[in-house]
Amino acid sequence: MPLIVDAYNVLHVTGVLPPGLAGPDTLGLIRLIQSSRYGGDRAILVCDGVPDESAPRGRHGGVSIRYAGSMQLADDVIVELIDRSSIPRRLLVVSSDRAILRAARRRRCRTLTSDRFLARLAADSTRGFPRVADNRPSGPLAAEDVDRWAREFDVDLAALEAKQAETMPERTPSGVRADPVAAPPAPGPPLALPEEVLREAERMVDQALQSGRLPGEPDTME
Repeated sequence: MPLIVDAYNVLHVTGVLPPGLAGPDTLGLIRLIQSSRYGGDRAILVCDGVPDESAPRGRHGGVSIRYAGSMQLADDVIVELIDRSSIPRRLLVVSSDRAILRAARRRRCRTLTSDRFLARLAADSTRGFPRVADNRPSGPLAAEDVDRWAREFDVDLAALEAKQAETMPERTPSGVRADPVAAPPAPGPPLALPEEVLREAERMVDQALQSGRLPGEPDTME
């Protein structure tokens, strides 16, 4: 489930995190997310202002940082991301800002206030959720993962299956090429997305996060 996080709104919450975790900076928030139940999800942290030289930026595993810049607020960027999303019901929007929550609920996004989000991160830190490394495999995926990639990146599975069938040799148990009229070929292995499709899908996700668009959004200009 993709997340849009009002970063500074979350970081300004006090009295929720235990002393050992209290007062995190942006990188600390990223580490808390990565070691929580949301560690396997894609997320955008939207921050106010323009980053200085020491501020974190770019992509950190599955978490991307976006700064609003000097001409608008993070709230405006978040509302724009919500309004432009083609998958609003799959988004989780984290903020306590009323305007952001209204925009999210109008588009049927899932919402979570900043204090409740931090409370979940704190609870997860004591449960030992494994930190999710950014080393997703580029080989064949499980069937449910293939379906997920197909939906998010508009992959024609029927066309891929036909292409795979064309390149797969038809052989009898003795190793002699089968007569396609006399006997049907033995069933091939379960369909797996080709490596080039997987690499392109990962590239699209990273590019979308860097530009502020989430996976599944149309690449349009307003």
